[in-house]
Amino acid sequence: MLFKNKVRETALQYADLIRKKNEEIAAFEKQYATIYSREHFQQEQGKLEQERQQILNSAEMTLKDLADGFKDAVIGDDALEGARLTDDAKLLTGAFNLTAADLEAMFDRATKDKNRTMQRLIFEYAQNHQINFGRVYYTEKDRREAADTLLRYALNALVRPEYAALLADDAQFMRILPAAIYGN
Repeated sequence: MLFKNKVRETALQYADLIRKKNEEIAAFEKQYATIYSREHFQQEQGKLEQERQQILNSAEMTLKDLADGFKDAVIGDDALEGARLTDDAKLLTGAFNLTAADLEAMFDRATKDKNRTMQRLIFEYAQNHQINFGRVYYTEKDRREAADTLLRYALNALVRPEYAALLADDAQFMRILPAAIYGN
């Protein structure tokens, strides 16, 4: 399962558990506030709140572990590998006047082959030659920061229903999802 989907699914599952525990606490308070002695009521209420806190702690740990796992997995993605250079690299170093369309075609080939070395080379060539083309190379740093951004949304979703609603709605989720992790 993709990282973004796993974080979304996990956050929504835990948010639902926390919502249900909040409902249980509210129902308990409504039903037993005047029946039990104050001490007994507070003791029972404290148990329920402790259960909710355990769910929240577990959710936070699980979500942070997911983000850390993703961030660990992208370490080294920006390392250049000479063996990954293709014939397109010759075009980049030759005396050719390359166009944005040329670079896009090369970048698409590199993307299809999951060749980050070539993607980076092509992207840097475009930047150095001030050629605007319709492709983006997300660095390891970009992807790690994007994972942190998604994690913040997920952690907020645990305690704020409006954030859970953002994660639950496909269109809203795609709107808040950092582009650097769309495909992850």
